[in-house]
Amino acid sequence: TEPNLGGAIAESILEQLVKNRAFGVVNTHYTNLKVFADKNEGLINGAMKFDAEHLEPLYELETGQPGSSFALEVAQKIGLPSGIIQNAKRKLGKNQVNFEKLLKELEIEKKVFSQQNADLQKETRELKSKIEQYNGLKDFLESEKKRLVNEAKDQAKNILKEANKKIESTIRE
Repeated sequence: TEPNLGGAIAESILEQLVKNRAFGVVNTHYTNLKVFADKNEGLINGAMKFDAEHLEPLYELETGQPGSSFALEVAQKIGLPSGIIQNAKRKLGKNQVNFEKLLKELEIEKKVFSQQNADLQKETRELKSKIEQYNGLKDFLESEKKRLVNEAKDQAKNILKEANKKIESTIRE
């Protein structure tokens, strides 16, 4: 059906489902449904993951935020003339273009943060391992120090004992 009519019908259906305390994932190209899902308890946005850098689908469902169709970017990638793309942007209006641009930027940022998070988790694991190694080495060195100090004390006692024996022997002679 005509997109505005279809979006209105779908939103009305979602409103009724929310009233009936239903819950679900909204995966759509309709902006009004993306906004509706974001603002209503029981609904969350879902989108198929998309590699925003290479403009290729990843065929994985992701929930929590709406997706972008990347229509203008894909049109540019497949070689549609820039004049047609610019005219389409004008027809869409600034708000829709900004919304799609924001979704694309969010997708790229999410990918960057996801990689940074993975790197941070790796570094955290490495740090924990090094701390464990450090603590193990520290414990070993402390026990070795105590052992050496006790050994040195025992040797000093033995040297002193032997010296006393020689002194006593010399005095007797």
